[in-house]
Amino acid sequence: MKVQPALCVGNGSVSDLQIVLSESSDSVLVLLGTAVLERIRCSREALQCKVFIGRLVNGGWLLSALQATFHHDPRTMRHWAAALLSEDMDFVVRAFGGRGAEVAKQPGSQTQQRTLGREQEQAVSSPGVSPA
Repeated sequence: MKVQPALCVGNGSVSDLQIVLSESSDSVLVLLGTAVLERIRCSREALQCKVFIGRLVNGGWLLSALQATFHHDPRTMRHWAAALLSEDMDFVVRAFGGRGAEVAKQPGSQTQQRTLGREQEQAVSSPGVSPA
C-alpha cells in the first residue's frame, strides 16, 4: 500500500492530525498520531469527500493547498464550507448537488414558502381575482 502525506499542518498551528492520501485504495486517511480516525473515499463526485473538504475549509486550511491536493475550484470548496454552516436545506442541496442540481419543493421549505408568498401577492394585486 503506497501512502503519502497529502496535507501538512499549516497556518502556523501545531497538531497531531495528519491527512494521508492512499493512492492504492483511492482514499484519504485522517490520522491522529498513528490511529486512523476516518477513511474517506476520494472520488470527485463522492459526497463524503465534498463534506470532508468543506470541513477542512471551515477548519482554516489554505484553499491553495486544498486545490493542489484535491483539484477542485476554490469557489466550489467555499460553497461546500458555507453549506455545512447553513440552515437552508435548499442551499445545501444546491451546493453539494453541483451544477444543474434541482431542489425539490418540499412542504415547509424556504423555496416553497417564497413561491406561495409570490402567488398570494399576485392574487391580491390582480383586480377581479379573489384570493384563495
